[in-house]
Amino acid sequence: MASTPDGKGYWIAASDGGVFSFGDAGFFGSMGGQPINQPVVGMAATPDGGGYWLVAADGGLFTFGDARFHGSMGGQRLNAPIVGMASTPDGKGYWEVAADGGIFAFGNAGFHNSMGGHSLNKPVVGMVATPDGGGYWLVASDGGIFTFGDATFSGSSGGQPLNQPVVAMATTSDGGGYWLMASDGGIFSYGNATFFGSMGGIGLDHSVLALAPTPTGRGYSMATADGAVFTFGDSRFYGSAIGPGSLRVAEYGDSLAMQAAPFFAFALSSADTLDQQYGGTSMCSWFDQMRQDATSFRPEAVVLQFSGDAFAPCMAGVTPGTLAYFEQYAADSETAINIVAAVGAHVYIAGSPISLHSTAGWDTLNHVYAAVAGSSPDATYVDAGASVENGGQFTFTLPCLSFEPCTGPVVNGVASNLVRDPSGSHFCPSGNFTIVGESGSCDVWSSGAFRYGLAMASGVARDFLH
Repeated sequence: MASTPDGKGYWIAASDGGVFSFGDAGFFGSMGGQPINQPVVGMAATPDGGGYWLVAADGGLFTFGDARFHGSMGGQRLNAPIVGMASTPDGKGYWEVAADGGIFAFGNAGFHNSMGGHSLNKPVVGMVATPDGGGYWLVASDGGIFTFGDATFSGSSGGQPLNQPVVAMATTSDGGGYWLMASDGGIFSYGNATFFGSMGGIGLDHSVLALAPTPTGRGYSMATADGAVFTFGDSRFYGSAIGPGSLRVAEYGDSLAMQAAPFFAFALSSADTLDQQYGGTSMCSWFDQMRQDATSFRPEAVVLQFSGDAFAPCMAGVTPGTLAYFEQYAADSETAINIVAAVGAHVYIAGSPISLHSTAGWDTLNHVYAAVAGSSPDATYVDAGASVENGGQFTFTLPCLSFEPCTGPVVNGVASNLVRDPSGSHFCPSGNFTIVGESGSCDVWSSGAFRYGLAMASGVARDFLH
């Protein structure tokens, strides 16, 4: 994996030599579909982003775009397989690194010594060059760091217990620090490298293989064996190499979403939907589940619906209607957005409807949601509550829609449906909503749930399905 010079795109290289380009990363060719002697194990981009090199385990080097060939270890005897490469700052040379710590320099790349011929506790898995090309770091699978030339040692995880082996490293823009990444997506930061988050402890379906920092050093991206991409800090998601399939939509909410769930799924019937909701929950109730779903389900769109309950343990000590309450819901909304935006999902925050006993300022939380969404490129506010209101006012009935059963009373000569329950808080007209596990059902036609479910899904349907 490699980032473009401006950080607005990246490339992912597959073991068969296939190259996938995203954002402003140009596609300049690949070895995909062509015979290669050994799998591709690394790549590097040219300084101007106009090309790239791929290196195979036998040292074979493949050039594309404005990347130039300066030699390789292909066809030569190696004591250990090549595991990675790095380019010089001007792109007029590069290094190949082997699992035994051997370094092979080509073009104007200087040889600053190596670990070849030395005893290693664990094999070397990668290398990174210093910003001026006057040195390099090697990293072993146990997190051990070896420095050469003007590369400085800022710490390592060598000798420390790791949940999974280290597979890659990246350096900050000034070379004053570096990150190590384990195969479970765990990140270890040293020197002036800041920790911006990781996938460690989440439980990924596939191992993480590659790590690419942004040009600013204020973020990084990681890619998994199946082509999934996770972004942190100022790194943005521009796509992944996961194969196409049905649109994946996740929904998290409270009792309103629970009653509307069947109709939400109906509105997105061509998509693969994951419904996660339960009455009385708050947004913070679902953070762990969101993180798990981000890695296992990998949603492309996420709908959040929370009317402001404060019963969950994560809301302990927070009084509804207070400044602290609204601040927490704002912060929790931002947290939820960040969790799923890391896998490229766009978030739709659904507003709640007025209830029978609402007082002045009842819609403050909706305004908070709208403000949070308005300040994020990864989120959109959807005024779903309006679907069961009469011009912003509470109502028990609304005229029947042409595409729904009409089972309610006639109001002022107009055939209507009941859209709220007797309490004026939920939707089931009879008040008999039966909860079964994490879902439930109303014993009569629930026009309010129907309308609200369609409204919750409207942003996704507009942006992804039309």
